[in-house]
Amino acid sequence: MSDKTSNAYTSKTALNTNAGATAAAVDMITTACGAGDETSKTHILEWAADKDNLINLRDSIKAAGE
Repeated sequence: MSDKTSNAYTSKTALNTNAGATAAAVDMITTACGAGDETSKTHILEWAADKDNLINLRDSIKAAGE
């Protein structure tokens, strides 16, 4: 995780903001893509782009940070 990204959500209070929760969601997806092969990466990115999955993930992270 880059310092710039991690700084967006290093404290619990940052996770309850759109910016902090979005940074955490993007970092989770980026990490998952890096851990898999090309097929896994494609499926993860397709999932993130499908409907409101990324927004729902962000909102779940945001709610957990409250």
